[in-house]
Amino acid sequence: MSSPWRVISLLSVVSCVGYLVRSNIAIAQEYMAPDLGLSMAQMGVISAWGFQLAYTMFQVPAGLLGERVGARTALMLALLGCSVASLATALTPTATASAVPTLWLTRLLLGVSQAAIFPVAAMAVTVYVPAGRRVRATSFYIAAGALGAALAPLLMAPTMEWFGWRAVFGLSGVVAAATAVVWRLLLPPPVVNEATTATAKAGGRRREIVRLLAHRPLLRLSLAYLLHSAVWFVFVFWFFRYLVDGRGFTVLASGIWASLPSIAGFMCAPVVGAGADRLGARIGAGRARRRVAMCCLVGAASFVGVGALLPKRRSSSRRQRSAPRIRARPPGGST
Repeated sequence: MSSPWRVISLLSVVSCVGYLVRSNIAIAQEYMAPDLGLSMAQMGVISAWGFQLAYTMFQVPAGLLGERVGARTALMLALLGCSVASLATALTPTATASAVPTLWLTRLLLGVSQAAIFPVAAMAVTVYVPAGRRVRATSFYIAAGALGAALAPLLMAPTMEWFGWRAVFGLSGVVAAATAVVWRLLLPPPVVNEATTATAKAGGRRREIVRLLAHRPLLRLSLAYLLHSAVWFVFVFWFFRYLVDGRGFTVLASGIWASLPSIAGFMCAPVVGAGADRLGARIGAGRARRRVAMCCLVGAASFVGVGALLPKRRSSSRRQRSAPRIRARPPGGST
């Protein structure tokens, strides 16, 4: 396999595992919250002020770290951090007074670790992939992230049913650690020195950051990503719960249905990426990427609107005949 495609494949694995690990709590909290004596409101606060806050604040520092130490080391550390955070979550004490700070710290560590994945992945694409294939390359690892989000409910819901919610985080931790080793061993040497940039000195980096903050196209793109993420992360962290509580699905059925948006993203992203590259050759890369992104966002907004207007669920008797509810288990998942 040529070096660019090996890097794209490895980045796809990293992205898939990253989303698998960040999405696991959306499934585990179904049994985890009652077992620890926490409400869904408390889980939301822990997620917002733990993972989300750290993930937001450490994006830029993580990118700077990637430029300094290179993609091989930065993503290895990120995956190991995800592993430690997941394994520590599996060891959360049952007492509510101890569970809240423990969960907050583990989500904080997960947010810091996950913050490095996509900035460093984008840097790796710039280093290893020719300019004419970068949208295609990015679409592959973005699609793999959607696959990870799809695999989370499909894999973790049965795991929780059979072994309890703690097994969800234990399995995630092992997978993240194994991925860190694979990434470190198989990533080829860079074509250029990854840590060498025009702003290698600290003062140069600070001036570059100031210039970026004043760059209007970047600010508009950042605002668009903010609004996009406000919707996307609802699906990542709460769609499974919404299907169980708001739509009346079983845990296992919710695992299947909650995976469908991400499966669609996994299937469509490479096609969209290849189409954007091809359209860019005809009308220019910038215009093509803007048009493709706008069409995709308008389409997504339309589907979300239609979904919100659908009837809540089938009648009880019909739903029970088509998808009987599984026998409830104790919150810890034991028989």
